[in-house]
Amino acid sequence: MSETTSKWNGVVPLAGNAPASQETTETANGFGGVIGLNVVPTHGWLIGMTYATAVKREFEIDQKATHPNPIAEAGLEAEDGENVREDLPAMATLTVAGMPVMGTVIALQINYMFNKQADWEGAEDEVDNDIVYMLALTQFLNKDLRFSIGVMYADKGTNDTIVSPTGTDVNPALDELGFGIGGAYSINENLNVALTYSYTYFFEGELGSEKLNRTRNLVAVQVGYKI
Repeated sequence: MSETTSKWNGVVPLAGNAPASQETTETANGFGGVIGLNVVPTHGWLIGMTYATAVKREFEIDQKATHPNPIAEAGLEAEDGENVREDLPAMATLTVAGMPVMGTVIALQINYMFNKQADWEGAEDEVDNDIVYMLALTQFLNKDLRFSIGVMYADKGTNDTIVSPTGTDVNPALDELGFGIGGAYSINENLNVALTYSYTYFFEGELGSEKLNRTRNLVAVQVGYKI
């Protein structure tokens, strides 16, 4: 189940610039399935394939408006009860992982998202399918301490000249190249800690006449406890 809530506050000219508020809730239920197959071609190596079906999501819009002018309030709630389709696309995944030498694990994963088969109220006609490549190497120094490095490239199906203004800061819909490094330590059989750093470069896109050049740096600390 997916639910999002957004609030809007602004000025409506119909009421002599009186302040108005509008709260919109979008709710949808969706169900899907996953099928997978794992093959062990030789000792220490694994090939995995999975397919996640598309998830149909039909959002029901519930709008509540507050305005001193009843006519303006009715206009703000004009879309109340409208249904909007925004499916989760199907995704196929191929994973190849193995241990070429003792203590070293290498893994390659490819994700392919079938955007054009989803129903996005016609927006799917303006995009292509996504494909993401990920390669990671993990080195175990001992049974408690390990380090990892990885690289990722995402070829997104969005048009680089049509970028949503709401997604230009944290995760713009642009092709991206990322690098990551991290380490993890198991304090005991129940408690472990991890520290990771990642750098992402987003390839140039456009928002109207503005050129977008974005990078992202993330540092994360994770503490896990197993009961």
